[in-house]
Amino acid sequence: MANSAPTRIAIECVAGFPDDQLESGTDIIRPGGRGMAIAMVELLRGAGVTASEPSLDFEHGWEFVAERDGRKFWILVTDLEKTKLIQTKDLSSLLIRLFSGQAAYAAFLELLYRALSNDARFRSVEWAA
Repeated sequence: MANSAPTRIAIECVAGFPDDQLESGTDIIRPGGRGMAIAMVELLRGAGVTASEPSLDFEHGWEFVAERDGRKFWILVTDLEKTKLIQTKDLSSLLIRLFSGQAAYAAFLELLYRALSNDARFRSVEWAA
């Protein structure tokens, strides 16, 4: 897999979405990144992945669950102003992970990486260190 490894669980990128953070004075009412999370859901659905609508994890950003080939993957989108952080985790049961190994997770990560890299709204797509 070019530019990836199965053990990696985070991607950093620059994204061309309007700032959708809501503030009241100095208080953040709703963190940014919702538009980007919705776009990611649409990209994944277009690639044949089932994905839930993003929901607010107020402390960290926007999260959703993607399902592919009987496996579930959690995705969290965090808006860090200049860069965006996309974290993932395999939510599949321990038995499924033990018997099918990391191949399905690695394939999902590669699909996500390619989808982001091939969409002009996402730039500088890199695995996070």
